[in-house]
Amino acid sequence: MRSIHKPVTKIKVFIIDDSPFFRRLLRDIIESDPDMKVIGTAFNGIDAISKLKRLEPDVLTLDLEMPDMDGIDFLREQMKVRPIPTVIVSKYASESANVTFEGLKLGAVDFVTKPDINDSRSLDEVKVEIINKIRVVSSAAVHVYRNVLSVFGSFSSSSTKAIIIASSTGGPSSVELILTSMPKDIPAPILVVQHMPSDFTKTFAERLDKNAEITVKQADQGEEIKKGVAYIAPGNYHMEIKKIFSGGKRVCIVSLNQKPRELGVRPNANRLLNSVAPIFKDKIIAVILSGMGCDGTEGCKEVKKYAGTVIAQSKDSCPLYGMPKSIVENNLADMILDAEKIPVALVQLLEV
Repeated sequence: MRSIHKPVTKIKVFIIDDSPFFRRLLRDIIESDPDMKVIGTAFNGIDAISKLKRLEPDVLTLDLEMPDMDGIDFLREQMKVRPIPTVIVSKYASESANVTFEGLKLGAVDFVTKPDINDSRSLDEVKVEIINKIRVVSSAAVHVYRNVLSVFGSFSSSSTKAIIIASSTGGPSSVELILTSMPKDIPAPILVVQHMPSDFTKTFAERLDKNAEITVKQADQGEEIKKGVAYIAPGNYHMEIKKIFSGGKRVCIVSLNQKPRELGVRPNANRLLNSVAPIFKDKIIAVILSGMGCDGTEGCKEVKKYAGTVIAQSKDSCPLYGMPKSIVENNLADMILDAEKIPVALVQLLEV
């Protein structure tokens, strides 16, 4: 009997970049993968909007700095018409990083830094990263979250709870939504593991700090964690919490390390959750947001062992339903919520 092979549908990519050189480079990188093909290119947002009226790509790669209509203005317009999973191709400089985060807030799913064309090793690494991210993003759902007003609560001054947030691809906009909705007097520290390159985590924290009522900062080695402060794990460092005796009292401090990656990532949410659960026990609230894979699942098992609370982002509001799906499938979720509903749930849990 002759076997019948079903044709494999290639991932269709559309490139938007004002540089002819980078358009050519990206085309070569993308089409080096047999599962992908470039179906068109554009030199700015206006050109892209015109061409996308007759093309149906699975993924866009988007430069941000372009003449006449830049990447941000393009996203604002395109997302109104037809949301398409987008990978931002960005410079890593601080100023460009802020623009990158604005692009993620407007619906882009992920980003990658432009390669250094004078560094062959950098070029090889970015080539693999671009192909992998296009493959992941091709299956993503696009979400543009509406702004949520700051949530108010009535808290007990004796509260000793802690919030842990785990987030990966598709998650930064949800992290921003949650942290910028928290009231200034929130009676808990917030510890965040966001899978993100080390060039971007500090700028991400600074952006959130400007837009939030609470203090948001990149975590520093050895600092005491305090209520009303959100600590972002530095890129390329695992973050854990330790309880020590200092100044005549027990305090919880940040412990950073560069031990081997776990589940392919550093920071790893499981390491953070495993360190916090025995300290805060039933006072811990874990929030698992968008991302591929299962980081956070083993840590949430530890949270449940101590009777803590676990919130999983809903499939309907999740760009990539991997990490939350693992939580749900392992029967660890106490709540399954759309991203916009998580801030209210957190405040209600802290009021108890």
